[in-house]
Amino acid sequence: MVAPACIAGAVILTPAAALEVPSLSGHINDRGGMLSMASRQSLETTLKDYEARTGRQVAVLTLPSLEGAVLEEFSIKVARAWGLGRKNHNDGVLFLVSRDDRKMRIEVGHGLEGLIPDALAGRIIQDVVAPRMLAGDFDGSVTAGALAIMKA
Repeated sequence: MVAPACIAGAVILTPAAALEVPSLSGHINDRGGMLSMASRQSLETTLKDYEARTGRQVAVLTLPSLEGAVLEEFSIKVARAWGLGRKNHNDGVLFLVSRDDRKMRIEVGHGLEGLIPDALAGRIIQDVVAPRMLAGDFDGSVTAGALAIMKA
């Protein structure tokens, strides 16, 4: 009887571990289908220009679901896998939105923690992104969040 319990436990843990880091395809990685083509293209151009001017890299990842993965752990995993920011500056930012889970996180590289501390990242989500998201304006919420990150 011990063996079936162990097998059941392994099956329960599998879905959370199943979420793989998607490949980086640009500054905008809309796997959750939250952005219109026009918004994706406009925001991609804006983020490329920002990186060219400042050297800082901001990437957006939307997902349909975290599939049971822990938001904080997955965002760190993605940021590390993608290698956001300049190597010696660690000045990259990941803006992650999980559509169906209604979860969002701004993962900030160590080199930008002084400019975007956790409290500011939380306010961007709470005051800028969440109200638009709750109103069903996915385009506006993701765009406004990315722009607010750049302004910070």
